[in-house]
Amino acid sequence: TSRLGGEHKPHDKQQEVGARIFGLIKETLEHPPFLALRSRFDDFELVVAVPELNSLYDQTKDRLLGFAEYYATTREQHFYSPAGELPDGACFKIASGGTGGGPFSSVKGRIEANPKQLFLVVHDEAHWQATSANKTRYTNDSALTESANVVILSVSATPYNLVTSNSRIPEENVVTWFDAAAIEAKTPYYGLREYIKETIELKNRKSDFPLVPGTIYGGECERDSLDLYEKAILPKIAQFKTEGLYPGPKQNSRMHARAEVLAEEYVRALNYFAGPAAAAAACRTAQGVSGSLGGDYDPRDLPDVSAATQQIVHRLLDFDPPSAPTQQIVKRGCMCLIRVPSISPDGERLYKKIRDACKSLGLDNRLAVLIDGTGEGRRCGTLGNSLSQNHPKLLELKAKWEDTGTEAMRKGLTRYEQLLDLPCILILCAKGKMGDTFPHSMRFYDLRARDPRAPCRQAIEQDVGRGFRYVVDGLYEKPTILVGAELWKHIHPRQKDDQPMRGLHSTLKPAPLMGVIPRSRDNRPTDAADLTVYRKSYKAISGHADFENHTQSDRRFLLQGLPQIGKTGAFLHAAALLRDHVALYSSTRMIVVQLDEESSDEAHNEDQEVERIRWEQFPSCDFLNRDQFSNRARPGKYGDPDRATSGA
Repeated sequence: TSRLGGEHKPHDKQQEVGARIFGLIKETLEHPPFLALRSRFDDFELVVAVPELNSLYDQTKDRLLGFAEYYATTREQHFYSPAGELPDGACFKIASGGTGGGPFSSVKGRIEANPKQLFLVVHDEAHWQATSANKTRYTNDSALTESANVVILSVSATPYNLVTSNSRIPEENVVTWFDAAAIEAKTPYYGLREYIKETIELKNRKSDFPLVPGTIYGGECERDSLDLYEKAILPKIAQFKTEGLYPGPKQNSRMHARAEVLAEEYVRALNYFAGPAAAAAACRTAQGVSGSLGGDYDPRDLPDVSAATQQIVHRLLDFDPPSAPTQQIVKRGCMCLIRVPSISPDGERLYKKIRDACKSLGLDNRLAVLIDGTGEGRRCGTLGNSLSQNHPKLLELKAKWEDTGTEAMRKGLTRYEQLLDLPCILILCAKGKMGDTFPHSMRFYDLRARDPRAPCRQAIEQDVGRGFRYVVDGLYEKPTILVGAELWKHIHPRQKDDQPMRGLHSTLKPAPLMGVIPRSRDNRPTDAADLTVYRKSYKAISGHADFENHTQSDRRFLLQGLPQIGKTGAFLHAAALLRDHVALYSSTRMIVVQLDEESSDEAHNEDQEVERIRWEQFPSCDFLNRDQFSNRARPGKYGDPDRATSGA
């Protein structure tokens, strides 16, 4: 969604997709024998349900408030309330522990109390928590599913577990934003197809600096040769075994080893580029600049750290902040996003090692180190609080750029996208933060610590999809996505030159809790956008919210769109069109006077614009239809007509 000047205006493609959603909902709900929406409803409310993720919850509330402000500005009508506040539960969490029950109860109360109000309940990231725990809760609650004034729109980039043979969503109620040709022609979206194409073109080039913007780095320093990071994994597993660390399944020790080696590489690279040796080298070569650290370097001078990690750390430290808010940025800071499988111990250990290294090297005010989890890095609360406590100079710098006060910046900095241009390492833990938007200054997306041996399509597309984006030409470089060697084999499996390119859709199982129907054939789609194969060949198994379901609802819809393509703006625009159609109609009426041919004059023609008259001061037809009229005449100036009649 565009946010120029504080506006939340959907861009053209979002408006196009939003109009498709609106048209499908209107056509479906008005299908005979049902009456037109305008005859059934006179008010509208948008409700958004999100997973139990604080960052996504805060981001969604911010976008709802911003869009409500945009709507009020363009329509001169409020979207929620004249006060500009969200109704209770307008955004609520689908929480496993029941913490979302209170806000959701408020929503149910409004639905039951206002049968003439149409509710659009959007279930964002709907593939998440589609488990038996929510089989009859939240968007599957009978208060929603059995209410004629509720429409449920599920939204996901990877809705494969929502479209089995047991799906609650009719196949004809699916809107797919996946047309690669349309994306290429009309929008500068850079997704998996573009990443793979660019990577293949660079495959046979040898370079000491392997992290080319817009490519996927799969752990190879040369063709078929693993880099130093990948080579260090097996020795680290052996070390764990000798020391008796991380006993249990081999997969767990492999996961911990990848995170441990990654931490060691970052610490060594930080010491190399920001330690005494780097300062001495800068003095010898006279290439050191007051702002940036490191200068030019040769990756072979640091033989125990992979060239990829060296390139990341060197770029993070190559940052020249302006001394005044009006001064142009000499060298923008960039973000390195690191994803690890677990908060404890991997995420906390990685954070502590990198954070301690930066602190000992005096880098606290040159490089922010942040973690999203429940460990040490989140004890300070929001991103603004974390920067205030650990990196105050960077917080001051960000406040200068935004032309605001430091305290206001501390309170207002709550979303990842607000870290634009700040040099930082952001560590995401556990299953990550789907739906979050990251700044255009995110230059590296490091997934090397997360390298599953038996992944599913849904998980990998969600993982890698955080690196997709709309390209801002000439201002920011596209991210490089770093993956483990095993994961790269799944993203781009080896094949003969004369074979069509295969992808995740044709090689991996779709999602958890989906079972292949016995004797079904062709259970892998040939087209990444094809969902029909999953309806024909898969069923929801025990533990799935749709297990043994055999009913569908005409009031359920699905929006599938590529990761980071702008699905939020699309459903917001659909909601605006629904509100325009239902709520604005109740305050605006149009009178059409049809003249017969004899009474029409020469100046009148059929193409003449019909005058619209605003009738806010008069009751609507819907109100009059609900009112009870009496057939008795009231006493007037000349007496009571009923009494006069009876007297006669």
